[in-house]
Amino acid sequence: MTGALVETIGRIISADDAELFALKDTELRAARFHWEYDSTLSMARTAYEFYQCLALYARACERWESHHNGYVCVVERVREKYLMPEINNFLKIHQEYCTKDVGFALNVLRNEFVNNVSDEDWKNALTLADTELAKLSK
Repeated sequence: MTGALVETIGRIISADDAELFALKDTELRAARFHWEYDSTLSMARTAYEFYQCLALYARACERWESHHNGYVCVVERVREKYLMPEINNFLKIHQEYCTKDVGFALNVLRNEFVNNVSDEDWKNALTLADTELAKLSK
């Protein structure tokens, strides 16, 4: 019984290796990176989900790179070629998420409190808000 289980697991691993090693480097992302931004999740949950997918993707890329290009500098190759583009994309999405939330909050403030502050105070607040939004959008 144990021998059959070990044999089955071995076949699954061998099939996964064969599938992975048959890919071209340009096909790795589509085949092994399965993360998409979900606006319904909190930013903390989004970061966690991204990390989990990135860790699985990194392991697959390391196995692929080691098989095709050897073990020398594999960590650096994987980091620069496969992981950094995904991390930079995640940071871009994070910035858009934060900018959107700040913009929404500022519009709520603008609509809710426009009649409750003096014109000069409101003008100063809007100038500050516009400055902060400009910093976020860079």
